[in-house]
Amino acid sequence: MRLAGIGHRYRRGPWVLRDLDVDLAFGTVVGVSGANGTGKSTLLRIVAGVQRPGRGHVAGRPHRVAYVPERLEPPPVRVQRWSSDLGRVRGTPTGAIAAALAALGTPASPAAPLSSLSKGTVRKVLLAEALAAPATLLVLDEPWADLDADGAAALSGALCRRAAEGALVVVADHTGAGRTVADTEIGTGGSAPRPVVDVRYRGDGDRVVELDEAAARLGFRRVGP
Repeated sequence: MRLAGIGHRYRRGPWVLRDLDVDLAFGTVVGVSGANGTGKSTLLRIVAGVQRPGRGHVAGRPHRVAYVPERLEPPPVRVQRWSSDLGRVRGTPTGAIAAALAALGTPASPAAPLSSLSKGTVRKVLLAEALAAPATLLVLDEPWADLDADGAAALSGALCRRAAEGALVVVADHTGAGRTVADTEIGTGGSAPRPVVDVRYRGDGDRVVELDEAAARLGFRRVGP
């Protein structure tokens, strides 16, 4: 999938994205990084096809896309009704959403209205539907936000599995969890795509923490002791 000459601005404001050229490979997890206001959410909407770019074009987008936005405004419908209706629209196999919900550790009752649930639980419901859908492109904006530790770990594992199955997973993330699963990182502040590289180093106590923090800032992650 290719993004060619992508640029976008709102009305006559400054360009939030400009001259972005990048190839996105299926079977990988792509992380989108950048400070607030640098166009991460805009880029994800363009990748998902829910927003047209002001300039440039997207080639090779698959027909089946699962998109979960950062801001969640759940309607007052029950979890079971929401999941079953959306599952029929997406062609999700029967029981797949329930299995994904269980894997993420969602405590929601099927009879509970979505609007009555916590932000973390609503996010798990929407993420489960995206993970269960037969989509080859998953676009997730801040998917780890509001999740508990177990849910965050389960999500990371699920994204890696979907990529291993051949899907392209594109995520924006400010929690740091995205860098533990990303194969490539795109910077919306003007930096070129770069691989997320595993490195090995030794140390103990505070020194390991210092090395981890420094490596993360450079786009590296530690492997081994």
